[in-house]
Amino acid sequence: FVDKFGADAVRIYLAFIGPYNEPGSYPWNLDGVTSMRKFLERIERLTVRADHAALTPELEKALAQANRKIVQDGDRFKFNTCVAALMILVNALEDAPSVSREALKQLLVYLAPFAPHLAEHLWEALGEEGSVHAAAWPVAAEHAEETVAVVVQVNGKRRGSLEVKAD
Repeated sequence: FVDKFGADAVRIYLAFIGPYNEPGSYPWNLDGVTSMRKFLERIERLTVRADHAALTPELEKALAQANRKIVQDGDRFKFNTCVAALMILVNALEDAPSVSREALKQLLVYLAPFAPHLAEHLWEALGEEGSVHAAAWPVAAEHAEETVAVVVQVNGKRRGSLEVKAD
């Protein structure tokens, strides 16, 4: 699998298939490894779009949410939800009109524990000094999560959502 898909794709798939602290939660699926490889390729394509634009409020919020999720769930060995937070962040970066180098650098720091080889390679491609693994962990913006979305369901069907204050 490592020869065919790469070490990082296998590694991130193993983190994504289930929580490490719940035995028996590891449904191996070859399509999953392929999907992780495609996910990593999406991250690599983001580096082509990197520019010196300022962070938008939407990207600040997405980065803050990813940061909090990775820190909280990583401490509890819930690496599958950490990878899911990375996926949500990549979607937000792809939807943005431009990809800030600062946002991409933060993404690479978050990615490094799960896909160390690709993160290091892209870190160097951005022209950064030293190793991504020695970079400081980004501090989440405090104002970035002023509101949260609450989904409204009736009989198990989504009927809408509301934006409410986080507190």
